[in-house]
Amino acid sequence: METNELSGLSMEELQILARIPAENPNPIMRVGFDGTLLYANPSFFNIETFRHSKIGSPVGQSFSGLISSVINSGLKMETEITDGNKAFHFTLQPVPDTSSVFLYGRDITIRKEAEWKLKRSNSRLSALISNLNSGVLVEDEFRRIALINHTFCNMFSIPVEPALLIGSDCSQSAEQSKLMFKDPEAFVRRINEILIRQELVLNEELQLADGRFFIRDYIPIFSDGVFLGNLWNYSDITLRKQKDNLLELSRLEAIEATRAKSAFLANMSHEIRTPMNAVHGIVRLLTDAPHLPEQAELHQRLTDSSETMLTIINDILDFSKIEAGLMTIEETSFSLKDVFKRVIGTMEIKAGQKSIQLLHSIDDQTAPVLMGDPTRLGQVLLNLVSNAIKFTNQGQVRVEARLSASDNLTNTIHFSVIDTGIGIDKAHLDKIFLSFEQGGSKIAREYGGTGLGLSISRQLVELMGGMLEVESEKNKGSNFHFTLTLKRSNKTTLTGSQKKLVIDFEKLKGRRVLIVEDNEMNQFVAKSILTLWKMEIFQARNGKKAIEFLTDNECDIILMDKQMPVMDGVDTTLYIRQTMKSSVPIIALTADALLEKVQECLTAGMNDFVTKPFEPEILYTKIVTLLEL
Repeated sequence: METNELSGLSMEELQILARIPAENPNPIMRVGFDGTLLYANPSFFNIETFRHSKIGSPVGQSFSGLISSVINSGLKMETEITDGNKAFHFTLQPVPDTSSVFLYGRDITIRKEAEWKLKRSNSRLSALISNLNSGVLVEDEFRRIALINHTFCNMFSIPVEPALLIGSDCSQSAEQSKLMFKDPEAFVRRINEILIRQELVLNEELQLADGRFFIRDYIPIFSDGVFLGNLWNYSDITLRKQKDNLLELSRLEAIEATRAKSAFLANMSHEIRTPMNAVHGIVRLLTDAPHLPEQAELHQRLTDSSETMLTIINDILDFSKIEAGLMTIEETSFSLKDVFKRVIGTMEIKAGQKSIQLLHSIDDQTAPVLMGDPTRLGQVLLNLVSNAIKFTNQGQVRVEARLSASDNLTNTIHFSVIDTGIGIDKAHLDKIFLSFEQGGSKIAREYGGTGLGLSISRQLVELMGGMLEVESEKNKGSNFHFTLTLKRSNKTTLTGSQKKLVIDFEKLKGRRVLIVEDNEMNQFVAKSILTLWKMEIFQARNGKKAIEFLTDNECDIILMDKQMPVMDGVDTTLYIRQTMKSSVPIIALTADALLEKVQECLTAGMNDFVTKPFEPEILYTKIVTLLEL
């Protein structure tokens, strides 16, 4: 019979219990007011402390003081005694009208051992928590503090020893601490929300009023589905936050520096491309104009210099695009044979001038139409072939496309540009793909160039999914090669891909064109080209003048410069489309070749664009297309 079951027994029941036979495993006895043992069962005498006790003799010191208190007060009392390796719990209850006390014992050794182990475990846990760098607070189910460490008190500026806070109300502490935080009410509101949900919360960031930052973890404590309390863990991450902010600031500064550099290069490219448009245009005009035989060499040298300068400018622009992450790779249907034809056609005159054989081959099993970016692929091959010719004085340059793998969806093609030129010293092989680097200072002085071509080519190949590599031996030649996996196109042929554009000078005869351009030389070039096409030409130096013209006049098409004083091309186009409600075709003539700059023109309402310096054939094609001729 358990001790707590004795509290409701009557006197008669207690007397009956006192007469329970010896089989009862629990110690039972009755003691007089003077401590004399009046009754005891055998289990009582099994306790080492009472082994030599006798009926009618004093029971000993274990209960003497407590027996007097029970008799004098008339109240039930409880006590525990330790007997060697055993522990017992005794309930003492007065027996009315007898000046005696009934004692009922229970062996609690196992429970005491468990409590001792738990206490030892809790002591270790408390010691561990006390020494943590994070602030720990444990609440019971009624939000009373069950455990708290020094770090928590320090973090929340609580000037009290943690032990003195045990049992206090946490809700009051939260209310008192809220002013420490940047948003006090939000702090309290969030705690209440967490307590209602009783769901795990990890790494929740909190900003304090003094600029510090904490992160908070919350763990609801359950045992067999019964809620027992809450564990809160706070860590000060102010230093980490400051380091992260410094790293982020450094990252943003690096990005801004890259953007500034790219913007500078793009702007420089724009400023150079504008006059180069005039130079290139005039050279093209001279090509079609009659000239004396002795002027032929001068014209050819001027053409070569113009093309070299344009190549350098394009390299700078492409480099700035790649640096700024603005270079994009298109995916369109193209013929590899057409790409090779353009590359070889462009380079064969230069190869012929040096008496170098320019050879090319494409694997017969390659799909006739592939998907990819023919412009960027052609640019890489053109760059590699141009370099090969530049550094080869005799022998040959060979361009190859070998099919290394194929299936129903793709072709994997290995491209190679092989020359018999001067080769590259092993000491410079690891540098030639770096920006502004060449194969040594002597090479730079002798052959010129920006040192950007190979760097740009490698990055373009990487953007297309390959890796440009080189094998070279001094005085024996070089092999630049890369592999691309290209999708097969669902087209089997490209209509008109082999046709060369022929300008029909009569097709645009009499068409009215408005040239909106502030640069006089570019006005001259555009006017000269359009005059050959027999168009009726009008000019405006800026957007405002163009609007004034269009208010009283009509035209068939507008060629619009983007950057102009007074009113630029974008604002002018917006006015024409939105205010004047005109749908006249507009082609942007712009030295801004960056994609986002071109997109500005198209978004404003321009129909197409041509980048300066431009080829007359490209402009012609776009005009004819927009006029549906």
